[in-house]
Amino acid sequence: MSRRQLLIIYASLYLLAIPVYAALYYYYSDDFFHSTIQHEQYLEKDELKILSTLKNSMVKNYIEVNNTDSLRNNSFYKLTDFEFYNLKFKDGYYSFDLMANVNGRQEELPPSPLNLQFTLFWGRYIEDGKGKMYNLTLSDNKIGNGLLKKLFPVNKKYSGGTQSEEVGFIIISDSLKQDLFNHRNAMAGFPSKGLDNFWRMLYLSSATMTTVGYGDIVPVSSTTRLLISSQAILGLLLIGMFLNVSIKREDKGKST
Repeated sequence: MSRRQLLIIYASLYLLAIPVYAALYYYYSDDFFHSTIQHEQYLEKDELKILSTLKNSMVKNYIEVNNTDSLRNNSFYKLTDFEFYNLKFKDGYYSFDLMANVNGRQEELPPSPLNLQFTLFWGRYIEDGKGKMYNLTLSDNKIGNGLLKKLFPVNKKYSGGTQSEEVGFIIISDSLKQDLFNHRNAMAGFPSKGLDNFWRMLYLSSATMTTVGYGDIVPVSSTTRLLISSQAILGLLLIGMFLNVSIKREDKGKST
């Protein structure tokens, strides 16, 4: 086999190993901790998507209960005038801010902003023909409970007909529930197996193959540690064999 062929083989194996290991890391993605995930832009996109879906769910549920998208006894505001923003997850609770984006009767509006909390724990759901629908309980310690019930009324279709005096409700779909779980796991350093995560694993594979190792993605299981170690060793071996073929050829040229 010629020197040129050997060099091509070693270079090809080196480059091919990067996406192959990336696919393996993607398969075991739950076994990697991502220390910088909270600062990545893709999380912001997920948060905006979740907030938009929460708002749509709020409006849909309010219309089902009240047969209008305007606040009861108020001709100034519609539910679409309210914005959801600043989604956060901390100490086991999700929270988001809510406020109206138009001017009108201040006494009819929540404080600026109104911060609502909810947990990812629920057991009751119904099948509505499109999938499971869940009744999420909202709470807030800063305001009167009447406002929560006004903006997020109980929907007997999902709740069984009773509502606590201390909470509001928002109906979410099974897909939004999964998005919330995936976002929560990502905030904890374990992003879901989405397309963005494959590119993250490709980055990890490239850094490992070149033995750079920035340390922002860390294996947390024996299997993934073994994979990382084997790729680093393979990268060194292939580079060594590539250089060995090149050096031998140069030595032969000098000796003649």
